[in-house]
Amino acid sequence: MKKILFCLTLLVVSFGLVSCSEANEEKEYSYAGVTIDKKDFDNIQEYEEEARSLYTTITTFNPAKDGNEVINDIVENGNKLKTTINKDLNQKEKKENVQSVLLYENVSIIGIPKNAIKYSREITDTEMVLINQNFKALNDIEANKITTDKKSSEKIVNELNDNIGIEVN
Repeated sequence: MKKILFCLTLLVVSFGLVSCSEANEEKEYSYAGVTIDKKDFDNIQEYEEEARSLYTTITTFNPAKDGNEVINDIVENGNKLKTTINKDLNQKEKKENVQSVLLYENVSIIGIPKNAIKYSREITDTEMVLINQNFKALNDIEANKITTDKKSSEKIVNELNDNIGIEVN
C-alpha cells in the first residue's frame, strides 16, 4: 500500500512538473496589443532598441560641435539596425527595402547626417521629414515580418513610432 501511495505521489508530482514546464514554454508575448511568438518579440525588442539609439544620435547631433566620431556612430548604429531588420528577409527584400531606406547615399537615414557634416550645416526640416519617413518605412518592414494583418501591423508601427520617438507629421 505504501509503495502504491509513493508511486502515485511521484506520478502526481511529475505530472505537475511537466504541466508547469509546458505552461512556461507556451507563454504568450504581446507587442502593441498584438500576440506574437517569443522569437518575434525578441527581434522587435532588439530592433526597437537599435532604432531608438540611431534616431536619438541623429536628432541630437550638432554639426558645429560634433565631428566624424558622431558620423562613425551613426554608420555603425545604422549597420547594426540593418543586420537586425534583415533577419528573416529574402535577398530581394533586403536589397530593395532596407538598403535604399537606411544606407542610400544622399537621402537616407545615414546619408543626410553625413552630408550635414560634410557641408558643415544643420539637418534641414525637409531632411528631418525624410529621416522620419525612412524610419517609418523601416518600422513598416519590421511589422510586416511579424504579421500580415493590416490592423495588427499598423498597431505595431504606431507603437514603434512612439517608442523610438519618431515625429509623426
